[in-house]
Amino acid sequence: AHQFHLLGCIFEQFGYLVPGHLCGQLYCLPGEIYHSSEQGADWRIHQVIQDRGSVLSLYLRFVRGFLVFTTAFLSHRDGPVKRTSTSIYKESNRLVVSYQTLLLSLCMMSDSRLPWAYKRVSIGMIYTHCHVGAVGPLNLYKFFRDRFEARLDQPFLLSTGGSRHSYGDIDRLSAGFAAALVEAGVNSGDRVVVQVDKSPGAVALYLACLRIGAVYVPLNTAYTAAEVSYFLGDAAPVLFVCRPGSAAQLSRVADQTGGATTLTLGDSLDGSFADLAQKLPTFNELTSLDPGDVTAILYTSGTTGRSKGAMLTLENLASNAITLHEYWGFRPGDVLLHALPMFHVHGLFVALHCAMLNASSVIFLPKFDVDEVRELLPDATVMMGVPTFYTRLLDCKDFGRDECRHMRLFISGSAPLTVHTFEEFEQRTGHKILERYGMTETNMITSNPLDGERVAGTVGYALPGIEIRVADETGKPLPPGT
Repeated sequence: AHQFHLLGCIFEQFGYLVPGHLCGQLYCLPGEIYHSSEQGADWRIHQVIQDRGSVLSLYLRFVRGFLVFTTAFLSHRDGPVKRTSTSIYKESNRLVVSYQTLLLSLCMMSDSRLPWAYKRVSIGMIYTHCHVGAVGPLNLYKFFRDRFEARLDQPFLLSTGGSRHSYGDIDRLSAGFAAALVEAGVNSGDRVVVQVDKSPGAVALYLACLRIGAVYVPLNTAYTAAEVSYFLGDAAPVLFVCRPGSAAQLSRVADQTGGATTLTLGDSLDGSFADLAQKLPTFNELTSLDPGDVTAILYTSGTTGRSKGAMLTLENLASNAITLHEYWGFRPGDVLLHALPMFHVHGLFVALHCAMLNASSVIFLPKFDVDEVRELLPDATVMMGVPTFYTRLLDCKDFGRDECRHMRLFISGSAPLTVHTFEEFEQRTGHKILERYGMTETNMITSNPLDGERVAGTVGYALPGIEIRVADETGKPLPPGT
């Protein structure tokens, strides 16, 4: 009911959608009269409210819109009957395509036209209550850029040694890299395999792939030439981007496994790929994809056999980013401490996508160094890490509350967090680590709550829009408590 309360805001703020089947019925609320269309049975936008008003007026519209929505929608389906909040929630995914399209168009509006707090609400409702696949083509980079476009001067990646890249810097760099991709013969749907060190340039290369609709395929930087040979043969890329120091060996590997063009990118924006980008005018066109199109391929760890490429769609990445941003309560002023690698879901999608949706600054470390992390924690509000990050912090006997005084949230994933680590961290810092669970094939699936009890040794509840079942070895679902 609370979430539909927010959903009602969108009705009230941007248009009245009521089914034409209800011609002649009036919905009377204090100070307002809503009348359904007499022009047919389709859902229609009756008017667009130009005055977006204050946060307080938005809240009042939440209430009115909620009542309008539940009355109109439920009367349309079953007549004027009472429903529980649970049954109302279950009706949400049955909304018609025109309603989804309206919401998605609102999501794409720039922040300059929409109050920040309301922006979070409207986008969150799209992906937690509507099926994005029914909506038309999108560009994932535009999806993120619309959130930080009004903040291009905002610091984005804060690297060690004082190096800073603003959102505008990375926007321009990714446009230059997009030009280099096109020049190298990469088209929409083509695969680009990347094995480079973590750097601002690596982020820009990922975003450049999103710009032109190429499929981004990151590889662990520890993979040997023999392992890279397998991945190149399996992924069949048009372009392979590697570190300058590996080019001589890996270009031969690429030639032997399909003949992908090999270019290089160093962590100081050096290498043949960066040189090519500097010679070209920026490429600012954005290629739209269908929601079900593959946007990235990440290889699994291979614990049950040879690594397999998990094909992740635009809809998967967008919906998971929105859900996590909303579920973990990202807010203006949050600063993310990022010490994760960029070739895994955790560091690439979970961390960076949330930051970009929030236009947050990211303290961007090449790797986890316990002394460096301790020094930088007072400058951050959110940290995402694996359990070993937290055990290494706890190994420092003088680590405690003072260093965490500005922190809002610690998140753990990628491996089980022990009850002992959870409890000791809470005792030493006053913070309960939020543990979540996901897979390379799916992105995030479950999470302990932001507000509410976080249970040690568990990974929480199914995220909004996700269903979970527990089954035995034969695939038979098990009852709760088994």
